[in-house]
Amino acid sequence: MCSRYTFRATIPELKTLFDDAQRHNIPIHEGDIHPNDLTLGLILQGGVKKTVLMRWGYPSTTHSGLIINARSETIQNKPIFSSDFKYRRCLLPMAGFYEWDFKKNLYLFSPKVADAYLCGIFHPADNDFFHFVVLTRPAAGTPASVHHRMPIILSNAQTDQWLSNLNVAHKLLYGEPYLLEKKCLEKHEQLDFLS
Repeated sequence: MCSRYTFRATIPELKTLFDDAQRHNIPIHEGDIHPNDLTLGLILQGGVKKTVLMRWGYPSTTHSGLIINARSETIQNKPIFSSDFKYRRCLLPMAGFYEWDFKKNLYLFSPKVADAYLCGIFHPADNDFFHFVVLTRPAAGTPASVHHRMPIILSNAQTDQWLSNLNVAHKLLYGEPYLLEKKCLEKHEQLDFLS
């Protein structure tokens, strides 16, 4: 999965927090979300589902930049992710995600039904918002025609179980891929200088 998805504050609880953040000049916006951007996420805190501000990406300890994705196949074996998967799972509301093919054509993959969420994990950061990474899986369905990886996407009906039940969360990592529509947004035309 590439480093961009799109977000719209359509659910009432998200809209309220989004409007409040903007009133307090917190740099959050609707539309395309990139690494290091602030966005809204859902977490379980004290047994209650809460909407919070989150920043995309874990600061890397080995190189400059951010870790923005985690492979679902290895998440339980990597020390940087295993504890967060066990205790700190999150969901990121999304309207779609972007992917580029090997010819650099840009595609938008959108859920066929509303209220879809990217699966993630998070950890707290000193004097900052929670930091999250998006969980990915081998591509299946429509996205497989463009890229070999895709984010794990859940419906609204699956959110409580993802956040609160570790055993179910394990199963959701390998569940059926979400139904997505594909739209080519930008076609990269290669110029032929030999003709």
